[in-house]
Amino acid sequence: MEEIIGVTSAGSLKQAITPQSLVVPHDYISLCTIPTYYDDELVHVTPGLDESLRNRILEAARALSVKIIDQSVYFQTTGPRLETKAEIKLIKDYADVVGMNMASEATLATELGLRYANISTVDNYAHGIVAEEALEYKDIIAAASKSRENLEKVLLKVITTSNSTI
Repeated sequence: MEEIIGVTSAGSLKQAITPQSLVVPHDYISLCTIPTYYDDELVHVTPGLDESLRNRILEAARALSVKIIDQSVYFQTTGPRLETKAEIKLIKDYADVVGMNMASEATLATELGLRYANISTVDNYAHGIVAEEALEYKDIIAAASKSRENLEKVLLKVITTSNSTI
């Protein structure tokens, strides 16, 4: 079976999940419309994340001594705009990180019969979690580059370990 490791940028909904953290969500919430491959027929899938692929990502991070958060709920909002303070206040009790696309990717992968797991780089605190200043997209992009090295190390370890066991 084919696998996908999605890589996304997320904002932290918890002060304890600091920017530059790597997170491997174990579940997700999306209350927005998610795209589907079944526009012309009614097909129901039970979306989720592949636990064995998640575990391989976590094992790779641990083998490299890369700090990674292994339990988190990802909340998908509708992009490309960032969330309001009121939206963050509403969702912070139900999720740990917020982003704009992981739930859609995971659901589409499920529709195609693909195994899916995700690594999110935490690139900022969500609007209103710690600072009163407005978030700037350019600052989020700059912060994302700070997590890139550890992210790449973990992905390469997963890929090389997977190739050696095939």
